[in-house]
Amino acid sequence: MPIALLLAMPVAGLAAQLPTATVVSIGDNPASGHYFERISHVGIARDGSICVGDAGLLRIFCYSSDGKLQASIGGEGDGPGELRFLESMDADSVVTARDLISGRVTRYSLSGRVLGSEQVEANPFSPGVTRQLRNGSSVTMTVPRYAHSEWYDPWYRLILSRVGSASQDTIAQVRAGTAFWYEASDGAPYSVTSTPFGNGGAWTFGGDSTLVVADGYSGDVTWYAAGDSGLAVVRRTRVPVEVRPIDDGDMAAVERSLREEKGPVVPREIVLRGPPSWSGITDLVLGELGDVLCIESPDGEGGSYWRALRADGSLDILPLPSGFTLKALRNNIYYGVVSDELGRQSVMGLRILVTH
Repeated sequence: MPIALLLAMPVAGLAAQLPTATVVSIGDNPASGHYFERISHVGIARDGSICVGDAGLLRIFCYSSDGKLQASIGGEGDGPGELRFLESMDADSVVTARDLISGRVTRYSLSGRVLGSEQVEANPFSPGVTRQLRNGSSVTMTVPRYAHSEWYDPWYRLILSRVGSASQDTIAQVRAGTAFWYEASDGAPYSVTSTPFGNGGAWTFGGDSTLVVADGYSGDVTWYAAGDSGLAVVRRTRVPVEVRPIDDGDMAAVERSLREEKGPVVPREIVLRGPPSWSGITDLVLGELGDVLCIESPDGEGGSYWRALRADGSLDILPLPSGFTLKALRNNIYYGVVSDELGRQSVMGLRILVTH
């Protein structure tokens, strides 16, 4: 994979008024025939190293801050350091990978050496995934359940399990942005379909000590920190979000898209159950020490835009390029994934100015 560091070059799609942009590009290598297959995670380590998790190749690639490859970690298998399913990845002083299928949490040095691993519950069909916190407690994300019965439950839930306690607490719930459909007369067949409405909020972790949760309908944002036995609220704020109810025209567009995708599988008369409204917050990216929180919101035109919530409460518009999916923020460099016309992915780091 060739690495290019481009200084003071304009980036396609950036606002025209930006005078400079520093771009770090980690891309493809046509000579070797090796490409990223499916970038799932991008993490920036404490020393500025750029760690890229590839869920397709089941590898984690670590690069120095100036873009030189330092290590290729993992690979498919059950041996020490190998992966079966890359559920999540964090980069700090070490790289931590969680494998959903093998049930292992493995720690690597930034040079690729296996530092250790521990076995956790392995169940790929479990109702959620679990994040361990520094204080020994954990947060489990449960996933929505869809059925034409009392089992219908379209919510993601964040469940806190405290150290030394059998009780569990629901920290937050976020309405899934998908729509449930079923045949109008008897409820079968049934399934789910995607929509442009977005999940009704988002959450993100800052290492193993911080959790931030945003409500996409109210605009409420809450910061939690790992305390003696659980999570404590350390900050709350509200950001302005544009939310409107979903109307008949919105649902008609979802049904047209569903029929175009599934064809004769979809009965002539169906019932569609979607979210109550468009979401005003659909993703979060946390800056170092929680000083910047980047919020993605739909723009109503089939796209989205990012805003940066600063420690002083100000909210800035981020003029990121079209097709740039923001993944991480460190030292005022915005790291994200872009795809070329063939769908091949690469990672870019942008240093930009923002507009109020």
